Amino acid sequence: MEDQKYKEIIEGIVIPSGLSDEEQSKRYQPLADFLQANTPPMLYRFR
Repeated sequence: MEDQKYKEIIEGIVIPSGLSDEEQSKRYQPLADFLQANTPPMLYRFR
């Protein structure tokens, strides 16, 4: 299910050239939110 949601988010992001940095950030925000919510707080644990 998460794979399908990720695919939908990726396919829904269209960044035309000449778009302002602020607008690019707004369009990438759903992807950033999804990645942050689905990334464990600690990827590796060193001993």
